[in-house]
Amino acid sequence: MRFVAPLAGWNVRGWSYAQRQDDGQLQTGADLNVGGGDDDLGMAVVCAAEGIVVARRAWDGWSRGFGNHLLVGHQFGDLPLWTLYARLGELEGAGEEGERLAAGQRLGACGKSGKQEWAHVHFECRYNAPPEMGASYWGGALPIEELSRLYADPFTLMVVLAALPDSQGMDPATHALLQADRDRNFTAKMALEADRRAREGRRTIVRRGSTDALLRPIFG
Repeated sequence: MRFVAPLAGWNVRGWSYAQRQDDGQLQTGADLNVGGGDDDLGMAVVCAAEGIVVARRAWDGWSRGFGNHLLVGHQFGDLPLWTLYARLGELEGAGEEGERLAAGQRLGACGKSGKQEWAHVHFECRYNAPPEMGASYWGGALPIEELSRLYADPFTLMVVLAALPDSQGMDPATHALLQADRDRNFTAKMALEADRRAREGRRTIVRRGSTDALLRPIFG
């Protein structure tokens, strides 16, 4: 199954999976940016893979959180997976509940809904669907073991799926590799990203490729 980045050309990381945020909670997904500040405001946000819209939630205009967001269900071989796209600036025609979407189909625009300071896409990959994990479910207060049971690391997932032929699904063995890779290296990723953030003098962004270049000799 084809898998694409929700924000084409993203080149800056915000908070990464399992990173401890300033509020003490763990990040449940990945924040994707293009450039800095609001450089990516209004850019297209697309569906990462073929799937069906499970939920579509509009922002109330005042509360903090996911803002405008969509939850899409997918089937990668034997593995069901749900992707969340949050902080959208707008919800466009595509993405009505029950609608089947293609990989790369536009969902909306990169925005700041949910009272965000700057535009970005909050992207999650979940192993469970509603009712256990509704569209607005937030697991940041969970211990890392529970977080690992409920969420995939979006960066690791993109690497694993990119290595598979388009016609190949994700079988249990591949799924096990995905979980093992995520659980094995997230601590190292977080330590390296924290070091980069400190040296770059930035709180929430790491240039794409900087951390990966340091990890390549370790994890291949």
